[in-house]
Amino acid sequence: MGRSEPNDRAVLSAALSAGETISGGALGSLLASFIIEAAAYLRKRASVSPAELLERLAGVDLGGKGHPFDDIDPSEATAGYRLSVARSLALHLPEFRDTPATDILAVGAFCHPDNIPVDVLADALDCPQPEVEGWLSALADVSIVNYADTVSVHRLMQQVVRVEIGKDRSREGLTKLVGALAGRFADPLDYRNWPMQDRYAAHAERAVAYAESLADVPEAGRLGNHLGVYLWNRARLEAALGALRAAERIDRKACGDDHPNVGTVVNNIGLVLQDRGDLAGALKRYEEAERIDRKAYGDHNPRLASHVNSIASVLYARGDMEGAREKALEAFDIRIRTLGPRSLDTLLNARNLVAVGVDPIAEARRIAGDKVAQKLRRALAEEGEKPDAESSPT
Repeated sequence: MGRSEPNDRAVLSAALSAGETISGGALGSLLASFIIEAAAYLRKRASVSPAELLERLAGVDLGGKGHPFDDIDPSEATAGYRLSVARSLALHLPEFRDTPATDILAVGAFCHPDNIPVDVLADALDCPQPEVEGWLSALADVSIVNYADTVSVHRLMQQVVRVEIGKDRSREGLTKLVGALAGRFADPLDYRNWPMQDRYAAHAERAVAYAESLADVPEAGRLGNHLGVYLWNRARLEAALGALRAAERIDRKACGDDHPNVGTVVNNIGLVLQDRGDLAGALKRYEEAERIDRKAYGDHNPRLASHVNSIASVLYARGDMEGAREKALEAFDIRIRTLGPRSLDTLLNARNLVAVGVDPIAEARRIAGDKVAQKLRRALAEEGEKPDAESSPT
């Protein structure tokens, strides 16, 4: 590229020293040479100085400011990786500025690095999938991504992209990703959705984790809650707890401690804790959810009945039959009044009443009369739900 200018020589000297410290003189020289060449190229295209390129892309900190690889495993953040990432992005990113390729990178930077489904990128960008595939092929041609049926992006490349696009563009990309993923986890209880949701679970976990550090990301709390329920149903309890606790923090910050969204996710944390055998922790969560929804909806709402029933299940498991009976009766009263005798939730509570020594038919008659009691009896028979004293509240 010709003779270097005096400021280039200063950067060259600094880069040589930094390179030698990182991994020896030979690679240090290569790193410095790349800095000079890439900076000369980018100075024409994007007015990037050699020093800025060195600190922002190569990952070498000359001024004590840190660099964009701080959260990467040190065993992976070698100078060789840094050089490869910096070279690919620095030399080719300018040609993709102001194109959908940049938006694709901005969304993909918040996914799990491996097996990113193309359809979620297309949905996030509201862009036809064939067009997204074309830009992915272009990015793959210059080694910014790997693309076959799905997309993979090296974690260092993702980190550099997040640094380069800035906080506002990062929030925009993450918001689009969260919106696309939220629709895929809208019904986490339906087992027929689980194979599909399994393709997106790792990406949803990453997106929710990033959303905690970037405020004002719509739907992140809902995504984390639904992801947590999905993971709980798949018996991945630790991952479920992580997603739900992240959702709780997001919702508390966005909505306040007494918002019903917080009550929902707190209740679901209780479900996971109960399955882990932490009955005290589960009870504390269920009681908080009960308090929130009682304040929000009053004393006769089906949402409240769910929390009350959960409390009954913990008290039953702890051997507190009197406490469990009181809560099971309250939940049954709410449900038979608001949902009727044929609701599956009401039938569930009928079994629970038997477990704590209460005749559900007689209780239905006391609450709502003989006609409702007879409907409950028929509904139990139709569902094959003959109350069993060995059942426990759930």
